[in-house]
Amino acid sequence: MSGTVPRSESNCPSCGAIQLGRYCTDCGEKFISHEDFELKHFLFEHLPEEFLHVDGKLPRTLRLLITQPGALAKNFVAGRRQPFVSPLRVYIMAFLLEVVIGAVLKGHGTSILERVHASDSFGILSELMKSRPNVDWQSPEVTAHSRELGHWLSELATLLIFMAVAGVQKLIFFRLKRRFLEHVALALNVASFFMIALIVGELLVWAVARSRLGDFETQGQSLIAVTALPVYWCLAIRRFYELKILPSAAAAIVITLANAVIALGLSTVVYAILIETA
Repeated sequence: MSGTVPRSESNCPSCGAIQLGRYCTDCGEKFISHEDFELKHFLFEHLPEEFLHVDGKLPRTLRLLITQPGALAKNFVAGRRQPFVSPLRVYIMAFLLEVVIGAVLKGHGTSILERVHASDSFGILSELMKSRPNVDWQSPEVTAHSRELGHWLSELATLLIFMAVAGVQKLIFFRLKRRFLEHVALALNVASFFMIALIVGELLVWAVARSRLGDFETQGQSLIAVTALPVYWCLAIRRFYELKILPSAAAAIVITLANAVIALGLSTVVYAILIETA
């Protein structure tokens, strides 16, 4: 006997239950109609519904992420997941949006030589560049290649940074007996906030001074990292781990410093890859 569910136009296409109303009473499947295949319906109803999840999941998630640091991760760990978009999905959405904005709005910016000189505190990268004397580090081709590849590597490094930061959280809060993925959920929320703050900053700078947007990437990240990020970490830690303000602030300082060290290390690796592939 076939395993398929017999159906007609009055049956649910997923489970075969009799169609009553707009949605299946057994599995929740939405029954399609002729208007579902019209372009107007797709653009003005279906697409917004898919993006906003009909019930307001995305706006609700973003509002909670921005106004109540740590609440989204706390709800996720507690099992209250249906009303919100998951931490990983929020991060992926913010990541992709930042990539698109970076590709569309940012110009060529500074050369890799200038960027290396501005960030090479220990002289390691300068020595690598000297080992490749045949490369014209100021050429437009090398600049364009390094900027495109560097942007993708930097975005991926951001995810690795917060995964490593979750390990730091595990060490700091080991007495709380939290599982590693619980720390990851909070770290992803903070990473998403960081991405959203960058996006807002880039859009504001582009609106005010479009020609200088390329310079915002490094300066903007540094500014947000030393101002908004520690405050957000403190508030998120206090809510998520249910700690008092002083322990939360101390932990936020340690995590912010660890974040900076990890980011410096990964940044060096990214620049080393760009130098070797130029």
